[in-house]
Amino acid sequence: MSGDISHSALEGEVIVERVKHGLMRDTFRWKVEERKAPERWAIAAKSDRFGQKVRIDYTMAPEDGGTRWDRQMVFYFPKWYAAMDRLAFRHILKRNSEKAGRQLKELL
Repeated sequence: MSGDISHSALEGEVIVERVKHGLMRDTFRWKVEERKAPERWAIAAKSDRFGQKVRIDYTMAPEDGGTRWDRQMVFYFPKWYAAMDRLAFRHILKRNSEKAGRQLKELL
C-alpha cells in the first residue's frame, strides 16, 4: 500500500495497492468515491495492468446493540478475461476478498 494510510481515507483520496493474483502481479489505484461516516463508505479501483475494475460499498447500521456491516463487491472484467476468470481468477479473488473481510472485522 502507498498513499496516506494513517487515517480512514476521505472522499477523493487515492490509495495504491500492489496485489498478487496467483502468479500475476498488478496494481490497483483505489479512490474513495463516497464517505458518509459512520454509515457508508464506497471505494473503486481499476487495474493498471489488465483493465479490470472493482467497486466496493460498505454500509453500517445499528442493530440489536451492535452494528450490522454489509459489503457489496462488484467486478468488471474485459471480455478476454472471462475464460481466465472461470479457470482461476474468480476463486483467487473470492478467497482474497473473504480474507480482507475477516481482517476488517477484526479491526472493527
